[in-house]
Amino acid sequence: MFSNKYSIFMDMKLIILESQLKRVLIEQGEETSDQTCSKSKSSAPGAFDKWKSLDDVTKRSRAESIKSDIRNVISRCVTEYTTWFSNPGTVAKFKTEKEKGVVRQIPSFLSTIKNINLSIGGPGGRNTVIAWVSNSNMTTINYNLPMIHNTEKYIGSSMYEITKHEMGHLIDYFLTKNGVSTYIQTLEIGSQQEYQDNYLINDKDQYARLSYLRQLVGAGPADSGQVLLTKFMARVEDGTVTSSKFNMSGIKSKTPKKTKNDLNTAKSIDSKIGMTIMVKGKPSINLSQLFSTFALAAGNDIWVSFDLVAQLNYTSKDAERMYYYLKLSPK
Repeated sequence: MFSNKYSIFMDMKLIILESQLKRVLIEQGEETSDQTCSKSKSSAPGAFDKWKSLDDVTKRSRAESIKSDIRNVISRCVTEYTTWFSNPGTVAKFKTEKEKGVVRQIPSFLSTIKNINLSIGGPGGRNTVIAWVSNSNMTTINYNLPMIHNTEKYIGSSMYEITKHEMGHLIDYFLTKNGVSTYIQTLEIGSQQEYQDNYLINDKDQYARLSYLRQLVGAGPADSGQVLLTKFMARVEDGTVTSSKFNMSGIKSKTPKKTKNDLNTAKSIDSKIGMTIMVKGKPSINLSQLFSTFALAAGNDIWVSFDLVAQLNYTSKDAERMYYYLKLSPK
């Protein structure tokens, strides 16, 4: 049950580099792709210098080790997405037999995602890109080495979170290519600059972020806002999700938040959340960016509407009269 008195208190001290705090997980379309990109707020200059200073043998050896790790992560993500899209409940959400037939092809499509491209620098010289995929090459996930690894250890968000997000985009590309829409388009994006400007609230990126949240909490295909929030709070209670800045509590309210935030509001809330929501001790970019689009600020508190999060995919709507929020209160 939810109440205004229900809170989970977390004490966790973290030391995070400023470049990591400001980093934004982004997707970058190739120059020949119809998709465009956003640019992160900072790069990792120290890591770039380290990678460039390595001799070729050492560079190849470390890159191969990272590729091996990523293969395991891709395999995990393929298994998870295959399970999701093989679920009869997931298939049933789609309206027509044609759509359902396309959804049933997703596991076969996922088995083709085997190519890993590692580079020192992003496409087109955009070195703040972390990872990217293209709708013109849907079997490959690209990673910018200095933005994920400093030659000694991984940095920033987990490779699992990054890869889960990118694979969500590849699934979206596959569905779109085959005439299936899984979410309502609320923005008209006609250029690369518009995509960059609206990255935080872009519908397709929010859909990929939602995919990460669903796996994190063990969501079902048609979970309501209430159910999603209950499952999220379970991850808070077991210590999977923590924050050094906020106490997190589940709140029931009769007041709905009816629409997603505009860009300026989302930016303001995102700056307040920052990189302070952690999953297994790693900063979660997906959660902070997802929440900022569907939250409202009241004083120092932030209220994330899980009803809007659940309805991001229009086939998963909440029929309840009550509304459910994740409240973030400064410690």
